[in-house]
Amino acid sequence: MAAVHSLGTLCLGQHDNGAPSPNSRRSIPSYLRLLLGSLLLTLSGSCLAVNTYYYDSLSRLRIVTYGDGSQTQIQYGYDAAGNVISRKLGTVTGPNSSLNVDASTASLKYDALTDGLLILRYLNQVTGSALTARALGSTATRTDPTVIKNYLDALRPALDIDGNGVVDPATDGLLILRYLLGLRGATLVRGAADQAGSRATAPDVETYLQLLLP
Repeated sequence: MAAVHSLGTLCLGQHDNGAPSPNSRRSIPSYLRLLLGSLLLTLSGSCLAVNTYYYDSLSRLRIVTYGDGSQTQIQYGYDAAGNVISRKLGTVTGPNSSLNVDASTASLKYDALTDGLLILRYLNQVTGSALTARALGSTATRTDPTVIKNYLDALRPALDIDGNGVVDPATDGLLILRYLLGLRGATLVRGAADQAGSRATAPDVETYLQLLLP
């Protein structure tokens, strides 16, 4: 992505001592609520959470990350001349979506030989004990094959890494594995990213994958 912009947290209705007023929601005038809504700010308690906006190399808004961790992707349709003719909104991930599939801790949080392997097996429809065999980190806290499958079922829409509308082990799974192995740039996407997808370049793929490594 070419640019990232964040709107900082703003707390309203506070007393001079910094403590939130118990009536802070009601203290916000209606015109201000409309203004804040137009700025896509998310009301959370008495504060407005941080939203982060990701733009591609053509300065088009591509992903919005909201204060609760959920994300929305904007996909564009083009005519033969390359003009934008449609825009489609879709949920990329829900709150707390993460490639830390086995819920390991510390330095083993994201690992190609555990999380990457689990994702590849899942995308190849491996289930049961074969899914997790020799693929769990030493600090894993999510270890039951059924629980892991359910977690990946919920995460599946976000595993469309190249944004072509299809979750494929030979492309999306390979991109995840390469990224977790430390590959970047052209080496990351070569032969693995669908050029018809909304994320076909290394910067776009890298930025998107970073969102899944909170």
